[in-house]
Amino acid sequence: MNSGTVHLVATDPPDNKGRDFHETPDSMAAGADFQNRWSRAVGVEGQWIDQIQDDMAAFLCFVGVRLIEMRRVPRDNGSLYLHCDPTASHDLQALLDSVFGGISSTKACGPTGKVERAAAYLRRSMVLLFYTRERSYTFNVQNERAYAKRSGRRPGRINYGAGSAKFFQDEHGVYNLVNTRDVWEVSYINSRAAERTGYPTQKPLALDERII
Repeated sequence: MNSGTVHLVATDPPDNKGRDFHETPDSMAAGADFQNRWSRAVGVEGQWIDQIQDDMAAFLCFVGVRLIEMRRVPRDNGSLYLHCDPTASHDLQALLDSVFGGISSTKACGPTGKVERAAAYLRRSMVLLFYTRERSYTFNVQNERAYAKRSGRRPGRINYGAGSAKFFQDEHGVYNLVNTRDVWEVSYINSRAAERTGYPTQKPLALDERII
């Protein structure tokens, strides 16, 4: 792929769940299989192999050589979203800092509707790492609804000392529009969802649509 030709890169590398996935013939993802674990010999070859001491180092080498390409192909105003597990996000962020530099931010995205066994704090979120090729990049600001906590709030424009805000109302209550936060709620893909392909680590289309 030519350098400087891509506006947006979105990637979801395997997150070392320690499992091998194989799809059944009747699945839409039939034939798909991959190893979701890391070892020194998988994805890393050549002179590096003797210098890698653990699985995380193998993981970072595997991702790092690909991040170099992801840094090369975007246009100057392009950006990267990398989806990862919270257990690896700090290491990946350090790696991305060294490859990309520039502007970065972290977003948490979590499925709603999935029930898990409560043995500790529920792990309901994943991490999106956002990086740009240059400091001048395209970012389209989006708004979301922030519902008023005060029961007496009514629709209309409210004037404050430093400005004003316009409030609206829907079936859920009174709200105003604010810039999108860095925590996104994304619906979980249930077993009957039309978009479900059977691929074991499939992410919701709503997440991709929001990124785009």
